[in-house]
Amino acid sequence: MAPLETPQACSAMAPGEQLLIWSLQGWASARMAGDAPHRPLGAVLTAKTSARAAALFIAWIQAIEAASLRPIRAQCAHCGGASEDLQRLVAACGVAPVALREGERLIEPLVSEPRSIMILARSLNDALFQAGWPLPARLAPPVREAVDYPEQAPTMH
Repeated sequence: MAPLETPQACSAMAPGEQLLIWSLQGWASARMAGDAPHRPLGAVLTAKTSARAAALFIAWIQAIEAASLRPIRAQCAHCGGASEDLQRLVAACGVAPVALREGERLIEPLVSEPRSIMILARSLNDALFQAGWPLPARLAPPVREAVDYPEQAPTMH
């Protein structure tokens, strides 16, 4: 597994979001290569966060895989950054403690069981917070077009 680097991650993302993006992309890369990502990714996440956070991440991503309505895209086809699918998953995990239903709506296009995945996301969010990797609860609607608003926060890619 590659070292913990997030070259595609936007600097506007919180460290916890960058960690989740890296973890999701690492999981996807291992799967595409035909490798089992559980142990190597679990070991890196345990070292960076905690055994609890690593176990919850693995449970969360396995639940996502089991309930996937279609393959989850890991990278944006245009820029190579985090795909919209990953952005949805990370944003849903961030809002899990405060807006469970909004998180479910974010991931409904991706999975058949959004409630159970959001319950795991809530626990993962707490474990990441306890390990010093808090996730922001981004509740503002996404910006679809780049309009002349330079003060507006950039998207994740």
